[in-house]
Amino acid sequence: FAEFRVVSSDYFRALGIAVVKGREFTDSDVLSSMPVLVINDEFARRYFPDEDPLGKQIKPWTDTPATIVGVVRSVRQMGLDQVPRSEIYVAASQAPGRLGDMTFVVATHGDPNGLVAPVRSVVRSVSASQPLFLVRTMDEVIAGSLQSRRLTLVLLAIFAGLAMLLSAAGVYGVMSYGVSQRTQEIGIRMALGARGRDVTSMVLTDAARVAALGVAIGLAGAAAVTRVMSTMLYGVGTHDPVTFVAV
Repeated sequence: FAEFRVVSSDYFRALGIAVVKGREFTDSDVLSSMPVLVINDEFARRYFPDEDPLGKQIKPWTDTPATIVGVVRSVRQMGLDQVPRSEIYVAASQAPGRLGDMTFVVATHGDPNGLVAPVRSVVRSVSASQPLFLVRTMDEVIAGSLQSRRLTLVLLAIFAGLAMLLSAAGVYGVMSYGVSQRTQEIGIRMALGARGRDVTSMVLTDAARVAALGVAIGLAGAAAVTRVMSTMLYGVGTHDPVTFVAV
């Protein structure tokens, strides 16, 4: 159906999640006030495709209905390669019984690591028994989610580089053998007036034909099998023209 997330009033602002319509949570959304919800636009597209979701009431987990007061942009909570899911955000001030392990998101314009000590001090001042652990920057969170994928792609790049070196050595060996077999022909051409650069051009042209044929076959094969790598890529299509031209 949908995933529930209990957040504070400044959660969307701290993470830079845009409000599409309506409003975000405020300090006036407390336990004694009207229950409110914020949904993401994926939820709105799925369950309110042809109508405005603002003002609609749904029952998230109790028989008490809550009113939708805002719609925010969908984000990829589970990873960059995962499509956004339908989400319902609940104000933490209206769901104190559903708070367990909490994640603090702190936005800063300076070095984020410089805020670790002040944040620990603030948490300790509220509750000295609450531990603060797994402190990471958002860049570290994203890098951690891509770690296994990045390792796989690095290994593929290394194997591709080795394959290119082996193929280059093979082309060189074939062309070297071919030139050695044409020694008499080259000698006759030179005797008839061919210049050294003419012979060199002839040999390089033959090599270029072999290389071009290999590149053409390789690109065609890559275009056919890159769909296998679609789960490893984010932000780049499997038939990215810049990548193919660079290759």
